[in-house]
Amino acid sequence: MKKVLFSLLLMSFVFCQTIMIPSSVGTAGTIATIARGDDVIGYNPANLGFRDNPDFSMSFGVIPIVPIPSLNLVNNAVSMDWFADYLFSGEYLDDVKKDKMFDAFGDEGWELNPVAYAKIIGISSGDFAFSIGAEINSDVTLPTSILRLAFYGNQFEEEISLDQVGGSAQFVIPFSLSYGSPLRLSNVDLGFDNYLGFGIKLLWGVGHGEVVDFEGGLTTFKDRIVGVGTGKYRYSYDGFGLAFDIGWAAKFSDKMTVNLSLQNLFGYINWSDKNTEISEINFDADLEVSDDFEDIEELFSDSDTTYVGEGYQSDYPTYLVLGFQYDVIPSVELLFNYRQYFNEEYQFSTSPRISVGSQLYPAKWFPVRAGLSFGGFEKFQVGVGFGFHGKHYQIDFGITQTGGFFNSARGIGFAIGQKLLF
Repeated sequence: MKKVLFSLLLMSFVFCQTIMIPSSVGTAGTIATIARGDDVIGYNPANLGFRDNPDFSMSFGVIPIVPIPSLNLVNNAVSMDWFADYLFSGEYLDDVKKDKMFDAFGDEGWELNPVAYAKIIGISSGDFAFSIGAEINSDVTLPTSILRLAFYGNQFEEEISLDQVGGSAQFVIPFSLSYGSPLRLSNVDLGFDNYLGFGIKLLWGVGHGEVVDFEGGLTTFKDRIVGVGTGKYRYSYDGFGLAFDIGWAAKFSDKMTVNLSLQNLFGYINWSDKNTEISEINFDADLEVSDDFEDIEELFSDSDTTYVGEGYQSDYPTYLVLGFQYDVIPSVELLFNYRQYFNEEYQFSTSPRISVGSQLYPAKWFPVRAGLSFGGFEKFQVGVGFGFHGKHYQIDFGITQTGGFFNSARGIGFAIGQKLLF
């Protein structure tokens, strides 16, 4: 049981796979057509065929070699308004206010979804781009019964259910290589420029863990604690997998660009037999509670059984990206993206995500970005960002809010990145 609680605590502070570079965060993910250099990885490899790609570039985190990851802290219920209205209001929390606080979590419990992405290094040269990143997918749910215990305290003879306890995590380091170039058809003139791109990702699965099943609960009495439950969780490490990207882009005029890509096609990670273990937890106890509470530890002691499990395969989620760009004037770009996942797991929803944004250049060296998205796992997201672009050095910043504006947002994130160009 202690192992399960430790694993769930770890999952609640790890992060999920997403491409969080500053231009993406600042436009709420609306960069499918404007990504260049190694930024095309995760969006569209065909963009490497555009003439405005740098001859050579290298991107990294704020600190070279050891990057600072982009962060996005998200949950399903708590916002700054929630804290201000209740915990920091300076008023007494009576039962009516506690009920309102508790209602924010709904029937699902508290879903914790912190997000991070670290680009260790990215390099582009001509038609090729390569990057090494660090990604973790995770989800954790705290049951409403545990939340009720925290809000209202312990009530004798009422079961504290653990049925909703759940979580999973997958830590992956992808080694990504992409190629893109103009698409030329013999004796065929389409009247506009076409580009085609491909990518491959070698996936090192650092670790994977999941709660397979958990049910049971605890009931307290004045003089004793009764608990019955069973659970199973599985974990593995040092896996290996593959995924493929394919993309197409077209520039219809100086003002209009369209592209389409499929990311992580056939993506998977194999976890071998030799590195896979399964732990089972069983408890059935009826303990008297003494004044010093020493006997409470016996409730879960010697209840874990760990054995070698069979190897298995986990997904590396596939998604489609459709992008459209219209340049009102050379310094004002209007952007539209459609994203569709094909897996319903972790922070990936099969609900379509539509985002709109813009990139402006008040000065040639000073891009300003903004965007909104609707749908998907996030349901609603807003982003803003800016950068300072010199001839050989660029630094960019992006900030995002999820689930609302300002104090009503249930998530906030940021990204910082640097790039050298030659």
